[in-house]
Amino acid sequence: MRIESYSNKDLLLSFSPHEVAILRQLSDSLVALLATRKSQKTSAQADDMQAGGMHPNDAEYFSSGPRDLPADAALARLLPNAYEDEEESSDFRSITEGSLISQKLNDINILQEALQHKLAPTTGEEIFETDIEVCINRDTLPHWVRSLTAIRLTLAARLGIESEADVTKLREANETNENYSSLSVSDWLAGIIETILHFQPHLDAEENHA
Repeated sequence: MRIESYSNKDLLLSFSPHEVAILRQLSDSLVALLATRKSQKTSAQADDMQAGGMHPNDAEYFSSGPRDLPADAALARLLPNAYEDEEESSDFRSITEGSLISQKLNDINILQEALQHKLAPTTGEEIFETDIEVCINRDTLPHWVRSLTAIRLTLAARLGIESEADVTKLREANETNENYSSLSVSDWLAGIIETILHFQPHLDAEENHA
């Protein structure tokens, strides 16, 4: 990733084809993960509503979501309990989880749209050999930060990272270790987030002067 330019209106970043491939693969995986929860949500709603004597055609059939913390470790970090009290957390989750998933999917969609390669004029297919320049402004910045953070949370869950001690242990592992590679990717994503946030005050300045 390179910083091409910046102003009080936007930040222009350049990603190599390899970096774009990594971001697209990780974001696709995140979409798939959230989709599994969404399907579980629909199934859970159907079971609960039918148990209560409701029919799929009833207006309130899909008015609430699942009440339990996801069993998948990565989903549990993406969709954590809001309260320590289990009952309060379950009630809150049943009302808000659907909109939270939708927000995350919208964030990822904005990131993915920015990572589309140019199309070949003759075939209409993507040209993967060229770098992609991404323009981030104060409107798209939150979506990028939330998406990249969600990806890092997913990686941390898959790596079993619960503390700094876990990170240190992974760093001491052999560089050929698959987990070490995933940690390196997570560090790279953290660098992108840090770069974007570093320029946020410059982008916010445009709004303050508007």
